[in-house]
Amino acid sequence: MHFLQKSLYLLLFLLPAACDKELVPMDAMEECCFVEVMQSYEFDYSNLKDFSGGSDLESVLFFIDKNITFRAYSICYKTIDPRGNKVLASGMVYHPTSYPSKGVLEMMPIADLHRYGGGTDHVKIAEALMVFMGYTVIVPDLLGFGKSKEMEHPFLMIENNGRVVYDMRRAASEFLKKEFQYELPSTTTIAGYSLGGFVALAAQKYYETHHANNVKIKHVYSGGGVYDLPLTFQFFAQYNIAEYAALPSVIIAYNHFYDLDLDFSQIFTGELLQNWKEWFNRDVGSWILIELVGTRPSNYLHPDFFKPFDEQNSELQKLHPYLVENSFTLGKWRPKAPISFMAPYFDTFVGSTSVLEAIKVFQAAGSKVSLQRVTGDHTEVGYFFMINLLLSGL
Repeated sequence: MHFLQKSLYLLLFLLPAACDKELVPMDAMEECCFVEVMQSYEFDYSNLKDFSGGSDLESVLFFIDKNITFRAYSICYKTIDPRGNKVLASGMVYHPTSYPSKGVLEMMPIADLHRYGGGTDHVKIAEALMVFMGYTVIVPDLLGFGKSKEMEHPFLMIENNGRVVYDMRRAASEFLKKEFQYELPSTTTIAGYSLGGFVALAAQKYYETHHANNVKIKHVYSGGGVYDLPLTFQFFAQYNIAEYAALPSVIIAYNHFYDLDLDFSQIFTGELLQNWKEWFNRDVGSWILIELVGTRPSNYLHPDFFKPFDEQNSELQKLHPYLVENSFTLGKWRPKAPISFMAPYFDTFVGSTSVLEAIKVFQAAGSKVSLQRVTGDHTEVGYFFMINLLLSGL
């Protein structure tokens, strides 16, 4: 659907949110994160279509101040990888310059399996659209993109994704204070779609678990994400449909960072078994990967993948503890800040079952969560999600 065609419908689904201005300093005992500005850019209202991918947002967001100007910075900062090694990462900071910032949105990146898919490589990204509404927007690349593009991406790893987001926040805070004398508000809003939906919850969990005293989360908006990995794997096995090549990427990343030493002859099959090192070396884009492996997991995953867990081979069973570890529903953590979920009725990119499980588990624990299910595929619902966020009044 076209953005404009959806706009009237979307007005029914405005999301409540607010950004407080109470200031709490970042943890002064921690080492500085910010390293340097790699590039800087200046934009104004005329760049709106560039950020929205050419979509016509002017008539939907007619109330945008056409005199708005903002600067975008790709910054380098220090963080750690899943093994605890120090690494340099990167991300984007977008900050209004025509008038004071209304607050901060930490926006998590949409997945791109290609190593050049990070925000610092593209700059004009949809994740930054809230800057046109006058907000400061922070978009981490995550590891494996931007400055760290030569390393493996820690795909769907909760603790590391959360830590990398937190360090990006700290680096952005240090930079904005130095460059603009702008104190990053302690209260934050977190959002993300697809991979970003998962990382938004990873950031929430990390903040609430490790930094509840100095970061106050007002609201989390999470769309089209993976929230229960064992259920997600079961979904793909049950329906034998995966229109995004995420399964091999997750397995390869887990094998790398968890040192599983998997025998891939018991994981992959067909042409993927012969070519996975070349196809999934992160030099190939997401849509080309789908052309290579197809949308039927049975064409490239070992037949044991489609059996009940206790009947799967030992190599597949090696993965299971790490799927559990990186599931938001199976651990002890339950969200404190409210979450607004959005998902398609049937999601062939990330599965449809894990969001339902997250709602059930979180509500049972007393968390304030809601789910908005929308007709359309994963990409179309992503448009709904972004426009809802733009109209939310953060």
